[in-house]
Amino acid sequence: MLHVIAGLWHSLLILFGLTFAPVNPPPQMPQDNAVHVIQVAQPAVPQSVQQTTNTEATITVNSPAQAPISVPGMSKYTDSDFGFSFWYPSGWSLTQTAVSASQLAYYGDDPKQGLKSFKLLSGTKSVSFIKITSDSGVNELCGSCSDSVYFDSAKHQWMENITSGGFPGGNKTIIVDVSANTMGGLHIINQFIIPLSARNFVLVVNVPVGPLDIQPLIKTIVATDPSVATPVSAAEQIKTIQAEKDAYAGQ
Repeated sequence: MLHVIAGLWHSLLILFGLTFAPVNPPPQMPQDNAVHVIQVAQPAVPQSVQQTTNTEATITVNSPAQAPISVPGMSKYTDSDFGFSFWYPSGWSLTQTAVSASQLAYYGDDPKQGLKSFKLLSGTKSVSFIKITSDSGVNELCGSCSDSVYFDSAKHQWMENITSGGFPGGNKTIIVDVSANTMGGLHIINQFIIPLSARNFVLVVNVPVGPLDIQPLIKTIVATDPSVATPVSAAEQIKTIQAEKDAYAGQ
């Protein structure tokens, strides 16, 4: 009887379009503590493309080389022996010279000093460049007075030792004023001494002292070794060379 009733009920549901979809139980989830990894296929990567994970990239930027400095009417001299350069009017002449007796008498009292010299000539005017190598600094003799400029490694300062019988104040040691520099960042001591290191010096002198002002020329001195000092910008160097050209115009 129950079987007949169930059949009639099923027939009525079909007649009215009512059906029930079988209910499937949810998928059985793992009950253990294992880690289950789902892998997703990745698209193929061309060999030309390198993929890295957790890596460091180093980017090197090459700055464009500085254009050579040039000023019309001016020439550059480079002394490879001592490692410095300077600019001068192209109409002037440069001559290698022997160390004179007066230079030996004035700067050469220290036997450790090695002196070399050359001249820059302009008509009747001349500028001497004296290259000195000395472990004790630069010594100057002037009759009854003597003066030495040296680098004190303990104080890390340039010092000047003055010995004179008639000099006001007598003997004394002072700290050198190094506020003046060339366009190459080199100190100008006492207006004519340019240290290239603690033992190499270039002295620029105008002997006999005449109307030629040597400061515009001195300011163009640059060390060829960039680690010695830091030059000013190329634009500032051109201004310095142009100022020298203007100062020596007509000489």
